[in-house]
Amino acid sequence: MKSILIGTLSLALCFALLTSAIGEQNALPFKELSMRFEVNETDGDGEVVFFVKASEGLNSFQVLAPDGKVIIFILSNDERTGIDPIGLAQFRLETGEPSIDGVKAAYPEGAYQFLARTISGGQLFGEAILSHVLLPAPVFSPDGAQGVDPNHAVVKWQPVEGAVAYEVEIENDDLEVNVTATLPGSTRRFNIPQGFLLPGTEYAVGVATITADGNVSVAESSFVTAN
Repeated sequence: MKSILIGTLSLALCFALLTSAIGEQNALPFKELSMRFEVNETDGDGEVVFFVKASEGLNSFQVLAPDGKVIIFILSNDERTGIDPIGLAQFRLETGEPSIDGVKAAYPEGAYQFLARTISGGQLFGEAILSHVLLPAPVFSPDGAQGVDPNHAVVKWQPVEGAVAYEVEIENDDLEVNVTATLPGSTRRFNIPQGFLLPGTEYAVGVATITADGNVSVAESSFVTAN
């Protein structure tokens, strides 16, 4: 069975767990690498989201903050099963969601270094710049509306200067249904697909701005469809 260790360790301990230190000059890039700051204006909380993708499985992975402290260390130990190891090739990590100021304090702006070792012994290195720059979430409708036509429902929002994209999400957790769309910055509306909404049902709705850095500010509300 695969064993994965995730935690906050000292820099010395993490490098001791690796077979050797990974240097930028000896390493290949990740296939995809990003981190972004997300804020929920309605709830007043935030988080940092990491996304990593490699061309082959990784057996070790770590992230260093701008001050050099190791803030994430992941070890895939599936080779102990007696079969060829496969490692971890892609993952998304989300921090907890404390106050917005708490996230900023824990994850300051700057360059974060990502280091990994593949199952074949290769080394990967990359950097992602974390910014705290945000735009306000859009003002949108329906916002608390009752009697929304389930067959012709439209989410509309006021433009936010500087937004490169918007994200719209409609969901009902009890029904386990969700529709999410990422739309260009010139978009001002989203037609909810016909057949998605049921009559007489409450749905959560959120609309977010996305900055050029990929940071996200979302506002949330709900609406109820007509019977």
